[in-house]
Amino acid sequence: MNDSEKLMNKGRRASAAIIGLAAISMLMASKSLFLPAMLFGLSIGYLNLEILYRRVGKTDPQNPRTALRLMRTGSGLRFSAALFGAVLVVRFHYNIAGYVVGLMTPQLLITLLWGLQDFRKGKG
Repeated sequence: MNDSEKLMNKGRRASAAIIGLAAISMLMASKSLFLPAMLFGLSIGYLNLEILYRRVGKTDPQNPRTALRLMRTGSGLRFSAALFGAVLVVRFHYNIAGYVVGLMTPQLLITLLWGLQDFRKGKG
């Protein structure tokens, strides 16, 4: 298992824990529209993270054309999922700030995990 696979597994576990905590807090604060939107954003953010990971895993460093094609396809799919989620949040009158926070949390989490991993190895 290489470094990016280990990092992705850590990100999956942390994202699952955050989604679980958001679901529990959503049940406890039932009148708030921030937490359901955050849970929805977390779900779509996690989906986007998985799509990105699978696209990057298929890239071949020897063939840059294939890598660019896969990255463009993944970016369009991720953007479409985020846009569809935003339309649903607006349609059902949830809190858009909660959606944005939830959508960005998995990406921030992976960035922090990657930085900690590099710091421990003395790379930066």
